Amino acid sequence: MKVLKQLVACISAGAVLITTQSNTILATTTESTTTAATTETTAAASSDTNSNTTETSQATAETQSTTSILQTKQELDSAKSQGKDLANQLKAVEATITSLKNSIADTQEYIDALDGEMEDLASQIVNTNHSIDLKNEQIALSTEMLNAAQQREQEQYDAMKLRIKYSYENNDNSVLAAVLTASSISDLLNQAEYVSKITEYDRQKLEEYVATKEEIEVIKADLEREEAELEDVKAELETQQASVQLLIDAKNQEITELQKNRAAYEKKEKELEKAQEELDALISSLTAKYNAEQLIRANAVATQSALYSKTLLLWPCPSSHTISSGFSLSRVDPVTGSYSAPHRGTDIAAPTGTPVVAAASGLVTAAGFNASMGNYVVISHGDGISTRYYHNSSLAVSEGQAVSAGQTISYVGSTGWSTGPHLHFEVRINDVAYDAMQFY
Repeated sequence: MKVLKQLVACISAGAVLITTQSNTILATTTESTTTAATTETTAAASSDTNSNTTETSQATAETQSTTSILQTKQELDSAKSQGKDLANQLKAVEATITSLKNSIADTQEYIDALDGEMEDLASQIVNTNHSIDLKNEQIALSTEMLNAAQQREQEQYDAMKLRIKYSYENNDNSVLAAVLTASSISDLLNQAEYVSKITEYDRQKLEEYVATKEEIEVIKADLEREEAELEDVKAELETQQASVQLLIDAKNQEITELQKNRAAYEKKEKELEKAQEELDALISSLTAKYNAEQLIRANAVATQSALYSKTLLLWPCPSSHTISSGFSLSRVDPVTGSYSAPHRGTDIAAPTGTPVVAAASGLVTAAGFNASMGNYVVISHGDGISTRYYHNSSLAVSEGQAVSAGQTISYVGSTGWSTGPHLHFEVRINDVAYDAMQFY
């Protein structure tokens, strides 16, 4: 059992022992009973001598394994804590970006409303200008009409003076005196004592011209007043337009600042997302490492428990201890002559037909033929331990059969991928191949 403890210590530390044993270390069938007994006694004594050292090495390995797991756990917890901090920062940045987007949208909506108001004011100014132009045209027309009326009034007045002159030349001095003392045409017309001297036609025409002129003057005055009012409206509209433009300019500047802030926060968001991705990758890596270390430790504990519950395995080929090829991570393939995948077993050379026995009690989980393994047997011994026997000439057991330690299960041969009669013997723990010589 001390030898077994040394083996378990190595396995617990994650080591795969690749031991090249010489044929002289193994006891052969030709050795005498006395020699075999002496060898066993010597091995036991050696094991007892190295017991304390082995147990110390095992404890050291376990301590190192525990320290590694704890260190990985601390790194993982730290990374997760950083991940939470990053997530909170990212959440805050995203909230700020959302707020900025809303502010930009609200400001843009306000600017759009102001633009609409500007368009409405511009339209009102255009309409006002059109009205002013129309009033100016009407004023110009009324001015022309007034001038024409004044011209007709003057012409009528001149004609009347000619008739008065005629009366004067015919010695009617009263008419002349009225004309000479009148301050205006209206004054002349109001001098009743002379009205009769003026023909009915002249009086009627003068009254019409005076009335027309006065009406045109009133119309022109109204038009000029309306034009002045329109100019005031236009000035007010232009003042409003200038005020709205100032608001638009201010809001555009506000949007520019908001967009700058948004760009800065979006840049920060990308940086945080990148950092989060890197941290997520680190967390995944540390989690995988931690799980792997936990699994290795669990397997080591399970393997240790399994191995402590078992005795050393029996030699599978009692009549031969000749090892033709040992366990190796890489070797020259005896068939192809090139380097191949690891050699996971121990090849024991023996004549065809030599009995092969079960290395320990168990259940045959597979028995049959395979192109590379030839006739083969796989036995499960419980607790994840199994043994394999390849290249047999024939089999003595079948799948599902229970076998006991030392029971003949097959016979040496050279079936499958083989260059000569031998037994390929494997020991696996949790389906991982180990050097079989560690168990002897």
